[in-house]
Amino acid sequence: ARLDLAARRLSDPMERRRAAFLRAQLRAAETRLLMMQGTRFAFADEAERLFGVRPRLLPLASYDGALAKVAALVPGNGDLATRVEAYLDRFTIPKERLQKVFDAAIARCRGRSAAHIPMPAGESFRLEFVTGKSWSGYNYYQGGYHSLIQVNTDLPIRLSRALDLGCHEGYPGHHVQGIYKEKNFRTRGWAEYSVQPLYAPESPLNEGGADFGVKLAFPGDEQVKFEAEVLYP
Repeated sequence: ARLDLAARRLSDPMERRRAAFLRAQLRAAETRLLMMQGTRFAFADEAERLFGVRPRLLPLASYDGALAKVAALVPGNGDLATRVEAYLDRFTIPKERLQKVFDAAIARCRGRSAAHIPMPAGESFRLEFVTGKSWSGYNYYQGGYHSLIQVNTDLPIRLSRALDLGCHEGYPGHHVQGIYKEKNFRTRGWAEYSVQPLYAPESPLNEGGADFGVKLAFPGDEQVKFEAEVLYP
């Protein structure tokens, strides 16, 4: 209520946007707290309250054409999901080579991104391989233009994931997002940008932007070309 009252007095467009952002963040936090206390929402309502977008759910049959194309490409008989996993297992990176492969992948992601996005002097990240996590990769932005990037080795890491994770968690993904949030917002004294809740309207932007980062850094067939010429060897 205090936020709505204050927002009516704002004339600066950036301050008005800040107020709208805070309102959406608070609604998401309220929704998440209600869910933790047992409240249940319809799927589309939950998505809208948490993430600020209302998904349009397609009937499952609409995916049959794409599945048929995959089935025609993947060898073997039986359940399609099992066949796909068996095919992808052929491209699992041996654990003793993970560091070398990821170092090469992230270095290329950074080089491609830096050609288009100015990076502050001294920006850096630390890469760790961990176990016991529910995700395949994660970025913890530390502040001061530094990130901790972790990769979960409990899960099989296929070669295509090296560039995906390098771009998604690093450049131009979450690491660069953190840098620019610090440069553009935290320096204004906007304390709300010192935290990054997962269940919030910024998540579709953060995750969607990071996912799309690999296509920005490696358009067309350039990802496959780099994997074949550099990462596979």
